[in-house]
Amino acid sequence: MFKKALNKTTLLIFLMILNLSFLGHVSYSQVTDTAAEESLVDSKPAEAKEEKSESDSKIKYAAVEFNFGPWVGLTWGPSIDVDYNFGSLSSIVNGLNFHASFVIHTNPAPFDALLDAFGQAGAVKLGGFGGSAGVRYFFGDTGVDGFYLGVKSIFGSLDIIANTTNTTGIINIPYSGYAVDLGKRYMLMDIMVINVGAGFGQMFASSASGSIINSTTGAVDFAATDVTGFIGFLPWFEFILSVGVAF
Repeated sequence: MFKKALNKTTLLIFLMILNLSFLGHVSYSQVTDTAAEESLVDSKPAEAKEEKSESDSKIKYAAVEFNFGPWVGLTWGPSIDVDYNFGSLSSIVNGLNFHASFVIHTNPAPFDALLDAFGQAGAVKLGGFGGSAGVRYFFGDTGVDGFYLGVKSIFGSLDIIANTTNTTGIINIPYSGYAVDLGKRYMLMDIMVINVGAGFGQMFASSASGSIINSTTGAVDFAATDVTGFIGFLPWFEFILSVGVAF
């Protein structure tokens, strides 16, 4: 009898220990699984944040270039070009850039050849300043590299300047117009850029002032009205070959 009671007591104790062990295991498993889930949930935003941060770090604010290859009508001139990436404000618009340039007009070889063809070699030289403002869209990751398309307005003042000892005077021609450009900008060492492209458009010059006078005879060699008839609707072409930096 005593043996049976003992055996029954032993069995009850064993079952209680087994039950407590099972409950403890379940409780531990639940805690472990919950902790793992929380860790996984917490890690996801961190991973996404890290991925987003890495993506954002590629975005450049702007690029500044020296362009020594543009043609403006018949006028060659070096320019300074700036692209500001709106993607630096929001990654949603990364690649959309405000574009601006400043051009110094100088004599191109075709212009001198044209004067020579009319027996006026060296008679005049070209000068003045110009610029452009518009937008460009770049398809590269940084927002300022890769293939791009752009549209812009062009404006400036072209000067035809007497260039011989027996002539004097300047003809000033304000102009405006529009153009589209396309090309590709290469990024080197995460800071240097090389840009190759071209622009096409139309220049308009409805007025001009001044004249070029023969200082020996007093006669007018070139009048403002003569020039505007020639340059009224002049095709605009730009060859882009520039180097610069992006930051």
